[in-house]
Amino acid sequence: MGHQSSDTNAWRIRRSRRARHVRLKVDPVDGLVVVVPTGFDERLLPALIEPQWPWIQKQLRRFGDSLRSPGTVAELPEEITLPAAGQTWRINYATSNASSLRVTTQPDQIVRLRGPVSDRAQVRAALKRWLTRTARSHLVERLDELGTRYGLAWARATIRYQRSRWGSCSSSGTISLNAQLMFLPPELVRCVLLHELCHTRHMNHGPRFWALLDSCEPDHRHLHRELCRSRARIPAWLER
Repeated sequence: MGHQSSDTNAWRIRRSRRARHVRLKVDPVDGLVVVVPTGFDERLLPALIEPQWPWIQKQLRRFGDSLRSPGTVAELPEEITLPAAGQTWRINYATSNASSLRVTTQPDQIVRLRGPVSDRAQVRAALKRWLTRTARSHLVERLDELGTRYGLAWARATIRYQRSRWGSCSSSGTISLNAQLMFLPPELVRCVLLHELCHTRHMNHGPRFWALLDSCEPDHRHLHRELCRSRARIPAWLER
């Protein structure tokens, strides 16, 4: 059987200073993403992508109806479920004449947004700020617990939004965690935190690093495979 030919409208291009080679990614938000080194000649892409099209189609089919066309506007959430913390928050929108949004949390896990709630950009930004605070509270506490349990010391922690990484660790012992970890189940979050904590002792992926991670999380290979498929867990409103 033949396969559908690729075309330049079928993918998004993302330039990366750190990329050394062309890399293909498929996720439920952007579809096919082609990561290219800075300065790469885009005219070479069709010839590189064409042989990979059967694999690309297979990955696209995995996401099925969850795959959204570029430019799709996602509905703002009525509730937000955070599996990492075992929480579900209801979102209450209240219109007012204020020029900016005020976000407060109320009993029974309610997040209240008051102000220009028809401004999607403001609402999305406000919800991201709330998620960052929630992630900082939960993830840093878990990081501290795991660091203490396994004797792995870290200097400080930051919460960020990253498209390609769940976490990272600097040579100074600063661990950066993706706020979107809150949408993952606890066992996957634990795996990410332990991975970065192990980097405080070994700043590479050499045998000693993997031996240390093995001792902390024997099931990390299976969990890492699950992490590679976890972008589909991120809600549409957060990505767009």
